[in-house]
Amino acid sequence: MLQSIREKSQGWLAWLIVLTIGITFALFGVRSYLQNPHNASSTAAKVNGQSITQEQLHAAFERLRQQRQMQLGAEFTSNPQIDAQLKTQALNQLIVSDILSSAATKQGFRVTENEVNNMLSSMPIFQVKGQFSRDRFREILASTMYTENNFLAALNKDLLISQVQSAYIASAFALPNEVETLIHLISQKRDIAYFTIPKEIFLKDIYVAESDAQTFYNKNQTQFTIPEQVNLDYIELSLPDIIKSIQLTPQQVQQFYDENKESFIKPARWKIASIFIRTPPQTTSKQIQEAQSKINMLTQRLHAGENFSELAEQFSEDPPSAQAGGVIGWITQDNINSELAQSITSLKPGEISEPIKTSAGLSIVKILEFQKEELPVFNQIKDQVSKTLAQQQAQKIFSEKVDKLTNLTYANPNTLNTASKELNLTIKHTINFGPQGGKEGIAANPKIINAAFNPNVLVQGNNSDIIELDSENYIVLRVNHHQPISIKPYANVKKEIVMNLKSQAAVLAAKNQGQHYIKQIQLGNDPKQIAAQNHLTWVEKQKVSRFDTKFNSIVLSTAFRMPRPKESKMSLAGITAPSGDYVVMIVNHVHDDNNATLSSPNKREQLIFKEQLENNFGTLDYGLYTLGLEKKAKVILSQT
Repeated sequence: MLQSIREKSQGWLAWLIVLTIGITFALFGVRSYLQNPHNASSTAAKVNGQSITQEQLHAAFERLRQQRQMQLGAEFTSNPQIDAQLKTQALNQLIVSDILSSAATKQGFRVTENEVNNMLSSMPIFQVKGQFSRDRFREILASTMYTENNFLAALNKDLLISQVQSAYIASAFALPNEVETLIHLISQKRDIAYFTIPKEIFLKDIYVAESDAQTFYNKNQTQFTIPEQVNLDYIELSLPDIIKSIQLTPQQVQQFYDENKESFIKPARWKIASIFIRTPPQTTSKQIQEAQSKINMLTQRLHAGENFSELAEQFSEDPPSAQAGGVIGWITQDNINSELAQSITSLKPGEISEPIKTSAGLSIVKILEFQKEELPVFNQIKDQVSKTLAQQQAQKIFSEKVDKLTNLTYANPNTLNTASKELNLTIKHTINFGPQGGKEGIAANPKIINAAFNPNVLVQGNNSDIIELDSENYIVLRVNHHQPISIKPYANVKKEIVMNLKSQAAVLAAKNQGQHYIKQIQLGNDPKQIAAQNHLTWVEKQKVSRFDTKFNSIVLSTAFRMPRPKESKMSLAGITAPSGDYVVMIVNHVHDDNNATLSSPNKREQLIFKEQLENNFGTLDYGLYTLGLEKKAKVILSQT
């Protein structure tokens, strides 16, 4: 049962995790709340005795902050009040996640290593040409300052929580009368009329006093902050650049080949196919026996002459190779485990092994082709030899220069000029960027952002420590210019404040006028005449369905939440639209489709209605379950 729930939970969750991670990876920024090193590991909260560290809270906060920046774009503003709200939201999310994952574990839900790996390999963000790429995976984790263990633990927790949610949704049910009620509601139509009071008609008559604008500015200065920014000078030491500068003679390349022939020997290799039956560490003794019986059955069928490829496609539990008829490709002794190597090296092309036991499971291997060890002649691999020699020489120079760069920038902490001249490296410059980083280049790299806003560099004006961007590129930077966080002068924002206050007053005036009209209508005045007398556009439509795409969506959604008209009386409501305009709405009549029953939609529509209702019930049940756990949980927040 639990396994079934696990399988159901993974399909819909995959896109959610990919989206979340995609946003986080694209926009992640790094900066500590406090520069005191011990705060990174101090406790932000305790949930049922388990600690949430300040480091975890900081990472969650940054993700929320950057997601907000992506959503709002140019309208994004950062101020202490908003940051405090996001920090609280981030902490709440971490607390709920811990509560839910702990409860799931206590209830017997589990996520296997195989399930985590399958989810990981299915995420497009980690794929290259449709296949999971470990290099891509490591590159993304490094750029977001994730460790592999931390990321896999987070993924494990998300999958675990999703199993419980899927269990609630899967176990929910809807009775026939409930489905029929839903069908009635969906089939319902309404006669709707409305008119809109634009806020613009009030703007010209609104006056904002200088004192009011000044008072608003004084009380809301965090809305007018200019974010902290820096631009940097830096020097970069690049191994690829050194490789390009290496000039080799033909004699040097030939000599290197002659002296290092063993390095260019192509090892023996085998093209293999495999039938794999998985037995991970968590497997029970009964499951191991079942796996052994299955592999023995497959061995007998192969001995009887059945097709290896067809059996692999049908029974192998390694999906990528199973889809290819068991074909794994070319391997050498160095890239397989010792158990497989021992069996493979004793087989000839066309031969099939007996079952091979490894730490991951049981395998039957077939040798498709074999190529023996050989040393290519010099002319065949001349370019490869040249690249290897250039790489070797450049690596030696690179290592020496890394040491010199470290020493020179440490010994001369107030300038990059000494290291630049000594190592013949150009001093480069970045554009201005804030604690969230820039959009491209090194200013978007979390390691660079972290170093730039480190007090030793930002406040004391020293060169940074040497920064390893990757194994082939190192940087030392210093701040060229620092613009601290500041408040825009009142004169610069006065016009914006006045327009904002006028807009707020106009919205309120439109609402007051609209509510006045509603009272007039309640007293018996004709709403259509009220609209005409005040030069407001009257819109009326009969038998509007709740899915009418041509009707005003805000009016439509509100109208179907309004109560039914009683007897001959209309149903009235008013709302402030996102634009600030006020809409007076009337529902004159509700048309029920008495012929809409379980038998009226086709079977596919019936199933859709039933599943929709069950999903809603399951989601509601899960929400109540979550609230119950939150109330019972013992949560202690840090006072820092």
